[in-house]
Amino acid sequence: MTAKIGVLSTRTRVEEKQLIAALAVAGVAALPVPPAALPSPLSPSPVRPLMVTTVSGVAAEVMIDRLQDRALASAALRLVQANGGTWIGAGSAATENRLTVATTLARAGIARPESHLVFDEGTALTAIEAVSYPCTFTPLEAKLAGIVLADRDTAEAVMEHRDVLGARHDALGIIQTGVAADAIQIIVLGGSVIGYEGNAELANTSAFGLAIAAAQALHADLVGISIVKTESGLAVWDVDPVPDFRSAVSIGSVPVAEAIANYIVGKFGIGSVKNLIINAMEIQHDVVAIG
Repeated sequence: MTAKIGVLSTRTRVEEKQLIAALAVAGVAALPVPPAALPSPLSPSPVRPLMVTTVSGVAAEVMIDRLQDRALASAALRLVQANGGTWIGAGSAATENRLTVATTLARAGIARPESHLVFDEGTALTAIEAVSYPCTFTPLEAKLAGIVLADRDTAEAVMEHRDVLGARHDALGIIQTGVAADAIQIIVLGGSVIGYEGNAELANTSAFGLAIAAAQALHADLVGISIVKTESGLAVWDVDPVPDFRSAVSIGSVPVAEAIANYIVGKFGIGSVKNLIINAMEIQHDVVAIG
């Protein structure tokens, strides 16, 4: 089966359905491409290039990153990149973790709340004392929810549990001053704001400009930038590689999904990029051959 666009996702949610429908209206075939359980050979092959498994059996020109599992997304997208494939997503935020995002934004001079990388209970409590309460612990993997630490007792209980009873890496993360209760998430596409969710009072030129600057620093085509108001001004709280937009307020004359579809059609045209050829290998499992 052939499609111009592959929507990389483990399941087709409201956002993915809206994207596929908007692309269909634009005259472009799009189908979901979910990764599957088959292994992907990494050794050079004279018969076929490196592969990533799917269960879709489609041939696509461009992949849209919509994977909610960011560990899975990082692996899948790295394989696409390694084979010269084309994808639309959050740039370095799509394949890297929150630490890389934070340091990238810092190097670009993007305002952020005071934050510290912590490794265990001891370093976390030291960082928490530095930023004061309330503060938030955020895991390094994108899209994993942060934990608000309102006081010392809560902080000690949370960090001890993650350090002692969790997996080895559970206490590894970022302590940020403040909380994100009144954040706005701004959706940036191709250097422009196309929608937002959350605190409408922050839907202004300053916040939009900060979100665009953050997206540019991350080389992101499509990304959600969460912004909060701090004592020193607006700051980027977090980055969402695959933002939800079913309830987003659109900026402009078209819904978010339609804006994304128009951008993709305008940027790539029809048949203008290298195919991602997906060959059926079994009745129930397919293999994506990128090349």
